[in-house]
Amino acid sequence: MEQINSTPHDEEKGITSEIEVIKSEHQGSDKHNHGDIKLTGTINLIKWAYAEFRRKKDRLLPIIGINLLITAIYTSLTFAGPVFFFIMPLAVILLIITQVITSYAMLDIVIKDSALNWKDELKKGSRNIPSLLWIGAITMFILFGGYVLLFIPGIYFLINIMFGQIAFIDKGFRGITALAYSKHIATGSFFAILGRFLLMALMMFGVILVIGFISLIIGLPFSFFMPNASAFISQLLNAIAGSIIGVLFSIALVKIYRELSTSRDSTFNNSKKPIYKMMIIAGLGWLIIPIILIGIFASIIGSGAGEGFYKQMIEKGMMKGRMMNPEMMQQFKDQTGSDIPGYEDIFNAQGEVDEAKLNELMQKYLDEANKTQ
Repeated sequence: MEQINSTPHDEEKGITSEIEVIKSEHQGSDKHNHGDIKLTGTINLIKWAYAEFRRKKDRLLPIIGINLLITAIYTSLTFAGPVFFFIMPLAVILLIITQVITSYAMLDIVIKDSALNWKDELKKGSRNIPSLLWIGAITMFILFGGYVLLFIPGIYFLINIMFGQIAFIDKGFRGITALAYSKHIATGSFFAILGRFLLMALMMFGVILVIGFISLIIGLPFSFFMPNASAFISQLLNAIAGSIIGVLFSIALVKIYRELSTSRDSTFNNSKKPIYKMMIIAGLGWLIIPIILIGIFASIIGSGAGEGFYKQMIEKGMMKGRMMNPEMMQQFKDQTGSDIPGYEDIFNAQGEVDEAKLNELMQKYLDEANKTQ
């Protein structure tokens, strides 16, 4: 890994200077003790994250801006209609790569008091895309498989491997080793980390809800004559809020990582890979997914739930009996010469599927299909 040595300004006490403080607090302690470490409280974590964000905002804000620009472009493409489905794979790939690079750059700025500007940080992130994607792929494999297994294993895995990307940036550990190091430093502090993680998540989720409400109010005037513009404004404001809050959350996790790493770094055995056990357990979750899907599909067919679902889809549709808006219905009629069926075309007065109407409707479409052949 590339290392940049620099001396922070005297008035700036970043993570580099904090390491000495943390080490002094743990002098004389048993290095092989994996008991609970006294971590910074949740409120102080958020305060520290905000102070660190302000201290390095000149380098962080341009990176956040680039991330938001790509997000805004992607969001605008979702309103492009059918064209979006053709360019969606490329747009998704571009969005993922941008988030990977900007995430690396922001974490690197927070972890290291280097002299690199934000452009150089982005270049470093682009050079490490394969390693970052590999860590992300393993992480998602483990977490998703764990969540399928009644959710609890997924929470356990999350707390243990959430520092993998930070370990890669800080220590240069790659892939399995980065996640193994995260598991090592988190062992013994599961509930301390979980408590702070949940409290920060709840607090930040509350902020997102408030900002979401504000964006709804701002976009409300446009909803009457420019519904797409209203939706775009709402999504963009939510993306801005989510990005800034996400950065603060990541900075707080960096501080927790430093406190754990400083105390348990020397006992890490690189030859041991506890992540393999997690991957095996997560693999069981992935094997269960097809069985669950087959069971759901079979139960829907066997219970007639599909009919009830279709009924609800029509009853709660945008037009209360039409599955599409007027413009889409007219476009469908122009292209096919047929109207889209509504509630009255399928259900009787009692709200039940009328077999005669349904059979008549199906015969109508079959006859029209035969005429076009």
